[in-house]
Amino acid sequence: MPPLETIVYDISNQSLIEEYKGAIEYMASQFSDMFIYFLKLLMGSLWMISRPLYITIFMIGLIMYLSRFNRWVGRDLMMGGVILALVTEFIFPAVIEYLNTNYP
Repeated sequence: MPPLETIVYDISNQSLIEEYKGAIEYMASQFSDMFIYFLKLLMGSLWMISRPLYITIFMIGLIMYLSRFNRWVGRDLMMGGVILALVTEFIFPAVIEYLNTNYP
């Protein structure tokens, strides 16, 4: 039986370690590509969904505020619709553009 030092420092073991290291790096890069693709898909979907949503929220708030049904909730819904509109029209396109330019 060979001594333990020759087994541990054998050249074939080093190449095997390099192969495992390469496989792990490949899997990590594939996972990050998949994550970026999912993030792009999610941001695009949220952008399309949030446009009709902020209009609907604002209109419900406006109706509630003007009909004096519940002025405070109507005011809060209108503010939420405005904030969602700002996020949808300024933040989402900037993030989507950043993802498309840096991660093609």
